[in-house]
Amino acid sequence: GYYTRLKAGKSKQWIDVYVNGNYGFVQDGRPVFPEWNDQLHVSDTIKPIPGVKINIGLDFGWSPAAIFGQRDPSNGQWRIYSEICGEGMNLQTFANTIKAHVADKYRGFKVGKITGDPYGDRRDPNDAKSRTTFQMLHAFKINAVSSPDKSNSITRRLEAVRQPMIRLVGNGQPGLVLHPECRILRKALAGGYRYERKKISGDEAYKDDPKKDHFSDPADALQYLIL
Repeated sequence: GYYTRLKAGKSKQWIDVYVNGNYGFVQDGRPVFPEWNDQLHVSDTIKPIPGVKINIGLDFGWSPAAIFGQRDPSNGQWRIYSEICGEGMNLQTFANTIKAHVADKYRGFKVGKITGDPYGDRRDPNDAKSRTTFQMLHAFKINAVSSPDKSNSITRRLEAVRQPMIRLVGNGQPGLVLHPECRILRKALAGGYRYERKKISGDEAYKDDPKKDHFSDPADALQYLIL
């Protein structure tokens, strides 16, 4: 009766992780992507498709993030291979890290679209030349552009990720698959990227926008990649 007693009063997420031994992330709050299924959406067998460009999604700030992936031209499946998550990393170091990462992991592949947060179109007050983030990235040989949705709608961004996540593309394969090397993004999608609970009495209520932390950075970069 040990496991029966262990499950008493616990959430399904807690039981999945600590009783069933499945990969997951137990966190206070409501996951942004309840559609995420770690057994379905994670695969260590995916490899870059020859002849298909590597696309990159970027998020900026104190902890910038870059997500690298391809869209399979045969079935539209998004394949996410690797991540860069840097805490306290300045823009030049971030740019150099991206270039080194591409040279190391994607040798022989061309880079396609590099898409980032529209906030990067604003001029940086800390830059002596008053350049925008994108202008500075261009100076560092990273040809990034702003997301096509200038409104930066969180609803549209989340839906862009949710749609391939809930779609099957053939042979039971999901429309979005992640390599386990993306450790932080994997935890984010498993529940680390979440809506915080409001501090009110009575029924459970959550904030309207996802919590901003080290899980939101790669999750946002994924949204810009897919959008």
